[in-house]
Amino acid sequence: MLSIDFLSAARRTALVAGAVALVAAAACSDDTTAPHARKASIPPTAAQGFLNPVPMALLTVQVRNAGNELILENPRVKLTAGGKDTVIVKDNDATDLNPTAGIISVSLPKAASMYYGACLFEGTATYGIDFTKSYCHTVWTSASTIDLGTLIMHQYPNFGGEMVDAATSKLVRGGQMKLIAPDGTSQLASDGGAGDIDGSANGIINFWAKKGPGTYTYCETIPPIGYALTNPVCKTINLFWDVGIGVSVLHSKLASR
Repeated sequence: MLSIDFLSAARRTALVAGAVALVAAAACSDDTTAPHARKASIPPTAAQGFLNPVPMALLTVQVRNAGNELILENPRVKLTAGGKDTVIVKDNDATDLNPTAGIISVSLPKAASMYYGACLFEGTATYGIDFTKSYCHTVWTSASTIDLGTLIMHQYPNFGGEMVDAATSKLVRGGQMKLIAPDGTSQLASDGGAGDIDGSANGIINFWAKKGPGTYTYCETIPPIGYALTNPVCKTINLFWDVGIGVSVLHSKLASR
């Protein structure tokens, strides 16, 4: 016998009310004016922040002397990428990425023009720049590691004045000399004192001619003790890169009183 479970009137009413509520909720979800729960904001990760990093290039240059030895006096070099990003780096400073003395490396943004360059920037204690010749190197490359070759610095001309007793040919100590460069600037040095390269009172007064090669004038300003000034007190001499030149300055003793 078929059994039919008839819903009570109260239960039918409750089911209808629930269906109406579901339809209303669905309608509200499509209504752009209806309030919506705010979605959680997810901050970008560090990796997302660097999705498009600036491409970098590592530039390296060596600085050597005329004898092909690395210069250990912390030379300064100007490096550039595309003529736009430029840095002046002193060997072994915080910017230099290469710890080897005489080799300088720096990281710069890659140049769209693929042009990179390195130039000597200034002299050191004993080495200068020959501006009459090329003192820069340039390369065009799309590489990320760039060898800019070797830049050559030259040792300043070295001048030594030997204070000599004319009668005995022995060195005599205690004199002072002045070296005048082609541009009129001068250096003063006392035997064994300020300006004397070796710092030893040995009768030889040594200068680094820091204006480079050219015709210099050297003058005795104070004679060795017990000796007269030379006559004439000044003479000229030609000096050259990477060369040391010495002259003998002959002295006569002062007449005894």
